[in-house]
Amino acid sequence: MDESTRNEVSGTVDGVVVQAGVIHGGVHVHSPDDRRLANAYEEVERVRRQLAESVAAERDITKVVWVLQVVLAQARATVAHLTGDRDHLRDEADRRRAELARARQAQARTEQRLRRAEQERENALRLVEVARRKARALQARTHRETPAHFPPAHSLPALEPAALEAGLDNVDAYLDAQDDRLDRLSAALGTSPADQAPHPPTEDRRPEVLLPLVAALLRMPALAEASNRSTIIRLVGHELGTGLVVPESAHPTVHLSNLVLACLEHSGGLSALLRVLDHVEHDSTPMREARRAVDELTTGQS
Repeated sequence: MDESTRNEVSGTVDGVVVQAGVIHGGVHVHSPDDRRLANAYEEVERVRRQLAESVAAERDITKVVWVLQVVLAQARATVAHLTGDRDHLRDEADRRRAELARARQAQARTEQRLRRAEQERENALRLVEVARRKARALQARTHRETPAHFPPAHSLPALEPAALEAGLDNVDAYLDAQDDRLDRLSAALGTSPADQAPHPPTEDRRPEVLLPLVAALLRMPALAEASNRSTIIRLVGHELGTGLVVPESAHPTVHLSNLVLACLEHSGGLSALLRVLDHVEHDSTPMREARRAVDELTTGQS
């Protein structure tokens, strides 16, 4: 049926609701009960739509809850893991602090014994110089050129911390024994502890006195190269137990002159230089000349 021919008329006649519609030529009239029933159906439909919407919202929110529960479980696991790490690090820090305290105690004990050992070493070095001079004097008297033999230097063994800790307990006894040994050597060489006490250097620093030593050093192959001279300087500083400051120079004569002057600034510096050179030059002619020059410098004899 064409929409243009469709119409609807509603009105109230004698208290009765009249709804007329031209639907296929029919007219419908509803009573108040029918209207209430229609309204009830509409309310039911509206509630059903609201229920469906509520169910959909509940499902969406449930998905969010599940996601949050998973994230919460992961966060709790992370917190537990980090808490364990923190506790482990605290225990490790306590152990490290205890180890550090023990290491500092060992350091203090070692420093005390090192100072004593260095003093004993200085005494031994002075005895070596006394014995060396006596040996050379005897060789000169007998006109023999037999090279003096000195025991080779030995490297210190590497010690584990536990072995070092145990060894420190025996250092005092060892140094006492070495002190007795040096006393016996002093008596045999005719020296006294007073002779071994540190004394101001008496070296003559005039150029005409220093030049023979510098000339002897210039003839040593081990000191020909600048890199070798730098190595020897470091070894002498290590032998002295301190840094040896020697001004650099491209000219070998100037560089070696600076080395001699730097050694003169330290007690026993020239002796330390000779000990280092002994390992590379042995009893070569320049080495013997250097020894004689050092003897003249330290004794003041020409």
